[in-house]
Amino acid sequence: MLILSTARTNSLVNTSIQSVVPNHLRGRVMAVFIMSFMGLMPISAAIFGPLGQVIGPTNAIGGGADGCAQPLRRFAALRHGLTPHLID
Repeated sequence: MLILSTARTNSLVNTSIQSVVPNHLRGRVMAVFIMSFMGLMPISAAIFGPLGQVIGPTNAIGGGADGCAQPLRRFAALRHGLTPHLID
């Protein structure tokens, strides 16, 4: 099930990027996307492997998910003007 959801997400992201980005920038944008996606895997493995041994794999994955969600929450709040004190 995990493999199917990962494949579906990857194909959706690739299709979205390729349909939105102009032709003359598509290669550069895809290069940055792939570099950020593939380049962060060894770093996250080096961080969350030992962390998972100390606090447990479920807590390590939950902490990583929360760490990824925090910037998205702040961006959404700033975009919709919900928290003007964060702009300072």
